[in-house]
Amino acid sequence: MIGETRLERDFSESWFAFGGLVLEQDEFEDLDLRSVLTAGTGVFFIQEEKQQLKARFGIGYQVEAFQNAPNEEEAILSLGYEYRIQLNGRLLFTHDLIYLPSFNDPVDDFRVESNAALDIPVTESKAWSVRIGVRNQYDNTPVSGNEKLDTFYTLSLGYNFQ
Repeated sequence: MIGETRLERDFSESWFAFGGLVLEQDEFEDLDLRSVLTAGTGVFFIQEEKQQLKARFGIGYQVEAFQNAPNEEEAILSLGYEYRIQLNGRLLFTHDLIYLPSFNDPVDDFRVESNAALDIPVTESKAWSVRIGVRNQYDNTPVSGNEKLDTFYTLSLGYNFQ
């Protein structure tokens, strides 16, 4: 992963709009660069102080530059959800899943990404936290000779500016 950014704007109590850009590189996939630009709308199913569940639907454009294969460009759909829950007043559990099918062949040409993480505050103010996570990326049509599933385990230190 090189970087990711997403902007969300609520336009009612239940609905929001989003736009995002993801840039990633994966030597195991022979991927020099994958750029994914998406935009769409979403709905909150649960929006409470300690718990949130939202789903989103959008469209996008994906460009993949490979080391040993032709580059690929295609329009995609973006379907997913995000869930977060505050546990015992200190721990925060998050999970999200996104399904990214090709417009041309959504049954056979798709990717699925899933992230799960636990944030553990390390200070009383909860400003600093340690995040333990797992990320699964499934590509139904990988470049020849590559695995369909990549799994990443992460441990990071974060700071909350709020």
